[in-house]
Amino acid sequence: MGRIQDIFLDYESGILKINGKISKIPVKVVIKTEDGWNPSKLFNPDLQEQCEVVPELILDVTQVEECIERKRMADIVKKSIEKILDAGNTRLNR
Repeated sequence: MGRIQDIFLDYESGILKINGKISKIPVKVVIKTEDGWNPSKLFNPDLQEQCEVVPELILDVTQVEECIERKRMADIVKKSIEKILDAGNTRLNR
């Protein structure tokens, strides 16, 4: 297979592409979550008999929600500061 340059995953539809090509072996995809639920799905299960070992692709998304929340809070703070500065500029221009 060589070096992995990109991975495309459509978990719901069961599509896994590695370097632009649909995987030709079964691959277990595990999504590691903060709550420990860690859902997993076997892609290409019909090819399982051809492989002795099924590789796992583990996606660690435990900090994704935290990053999204930090970004959301930063945006709120930025907008609040902009409003304060705009209000101050409006008073100075009177």
